Amino acid sequence: MARTKGAINKMTRDVKAAVEQAFKTVNGKNNAGLIKLSKEQPAIFYGLVAKCIPTAVAVDIKASIDLAGAMLASQEQLRTLQANNEIKTIEHLTPDTLSPDNVTPDKEIADKPQKTADPDFP
Repeated sequence: MARTKGAINKMTRDVKAAVEQAFKTVNGKNNAGLIKLSKEQPAIFYGLVAKCIPTAVAVDIKASIDLAGAMLASQEQLRTLQANNEIKTIEHLTPDTLSPDNVTPDKEIADKPQKTADPDFP
């Protein structure tokens, strides 16, 4: 009979349990075995510590966004800003929209783009 995907092999499970039991026996309640190993064989000790640190973390993030709700909320925020006169409208003026009231005397707006002296520049 085949085991299901992701299930732990019985042999692996039994060996892991045996190693854990042996570790508890050797190490004792106050971690004496680990402390002794860290002092006498620091390379082995830190090798074991390194094996305990996960090298990768699998994360599954699922998020849902209420786009319609966000749009309604932003429309309401705009209405509030408009009601409080907190929105300023900046109009872009072009030569065909200039009136005598908003013509600036120090600057003329050309109807057509100026030609350049550079023959390679269009």
